[in-house]
Amino acid sequence: MTHLLLIVSLAWGGEFWSETSQKDNCTVFVGERAGRDYAPVRAECHWADVQPDKLRSLLTEFANHDRYFASVSSAEHLGGDRYRQVHAVSGMSDREVILNMTIADIEGGKRFAWTKASDQSGLSGDQVETIANTGMWEVTASPSGGTNAVYEVYYDPGGRVPAFMVRWFQGSGTYEVLNDLRSYASSH
Repeated sequence: MTHLLLIVSLAWGGEFWSETSQKDNCTVFVGERAGRDYAPVRAECHWADVQPDKLRSLLTEFANHDRYFASVSSAEHLGGDRYRQVHAVSGMSDREVILNMTIADIEGGKRFAWTKASDQSGLSGDQVETIANTGMWEVTASPSGGTNAVYEVYYDPGGRVPAFMVRWFQGSGTYEVLNDLRSYASSH
């Protein structure tokens, strides 16, 4: 039930979010803590130097996410809407998860969403299984040119994770994900 509430909360925005920082034309927010003390993160960005069609093209290719995001060391299509990802961050054991990934039309753009699949068969068993991974990207054209991108994620990596790593992910780690996508889109 907690995960369902988080998914609903992620989509609502509003009072749920507290602004934490601004950098690189993005504002980052942290939501109310849930689960094992992990909080969802939201970023709202305006990237004048990136066209929305380019971002949409990259995000559509779920099995290629390991090309753009440094924290995704492996991405594999398992059939249908199922994808296996391995996440690697220096200082902790690799994590793996089977995700259901979807694309939906929204006003002025597209939403690329994912959630941990109820069926985790297909995991290698060589990494720590992620407890929760739910999120989305929304990509729309900005009226002033370029792209408006919204990124939301709730991630519980499972296993033991030092508190400083959680804080890093909710701050610098979020900017790393944002910059990974923006840089790749700008250079390819």
